[in-house]
Amino acid sequence: MMNLRLFTSRNFTGANITTFAMYGALSGFFFALIIYLQTTVGYSSMAAGLSILPVTLLLLLFSGRMGKLTSTYGPRIFMTLGPILGGIGMLTLLGLGHNANYWLHVLPGITLFGVGLVFTVAPLTVTVMTSVSDNQSGIASGVNNAISRAAGLIVIALLGLFGASQSYQFTVMLCSALAIIAGIASWLLIKDPPRAKAKKA
Repeated sequence: MMNLRLFTSRNFTGANITTFAMYGALSGFFFALIIYLQTTVGYSSMAAGLSILPVTLLLLLFSGRMGKLTSTYGPRIFMTLGPILGGIGMLTLLGLGHNANYWLHVLPGITLFGVGLVFTVAPLTVTVMTSVSDNQSGIASGVNNAISRAAGLIVIALLGLFGASQSYQFTVMLCSALAIIAGIASWLLIKDPPRAKAKKA
C-alpha cells in the first residue's frame, strides 16, 4: 500500500504537483494538436503523428546529459524553466492555419516544447527518487508514474466533457497555462540538495 507519509517530503509533493500539471498539459496538447493537424491543417494521420517525433528525439539525445546537470546544479532551475519553455512552445502553435508549412510553422514550436520537456523530465525523476529514503524509492516512482498517467486521462476527459476539445486554440492556451503553473510550482516548492547549492556557490 502507498505510504501517505511520502507526501510529508516537500520535494516529493512538489515534484508530483509539477508532474500532474506538466503531464496533463502534455497529453491535452498532443491530443488537440494531432487532431487539428489532420482536420484543419490538412496533414495525413501519418504526417501528424510524425510531426511530434522531434520531441522524442530530443529526449533520447539529451536526457542523460540533463541528469548530470541536475546532479551539479540541482533540479529547481531546470524544473522551473522547462515547463515554462514548453508552455511558450505550445503558444507558438496557436496560429496554425490551413496548409501550414511544417518546417516554418510547426517544427519551431514543437522543438521548443521538446527542449522544455528535456529540461523537465530527468530533473523531475531525480527529485522524486531522491526525496524519499532508498527503501521507499520504488513506491515513490510508482506513485509518480501513476500521477503522470492519471493527469493525462483527467485533462483529456475534462476537455471532452466541456467541449474544449472542439476548440484547438482554447485547448492550447489551457495546456500552456498548466505547463507554466508547473514551472511556478517547481520554483516555489522544490529545494535543491545541499551538494548542488555548494557547487553553485
